[in-house]
Amino acid sequence: MSTTESQSQDEKTEQVSIFVNNKSVSVAKHTTGAGIKSAAGVPATFELFRIKEKKEIPVGNDEKVTVHEGEKFTASPSLDPS
Repeated sequence: MSTTESQSQDEKTEQVSIFVNNKSVSVAKHTTGAGIKSAAGVPATFELFRIKEKKEIPVGNDEKVTVHEGEKFTASPSLDPS
């Protein structure tokens, strides 16, 4: 494996601490909404939101996200009755 491949591999597995529903969770820096929910022990049916400047931005299960140390998310049951 070349140095570039090794660095790329390290970047994919780099772990950061984020907060989901005020609970500290360690996740890969490059993950998905489903990966965040799984790490936080949140049901897959819950909706996930990234909290940014007092706004809640929806994060889909298959959506690829890059998370940053200390970033905050909230997860809650869907209000959609379907």
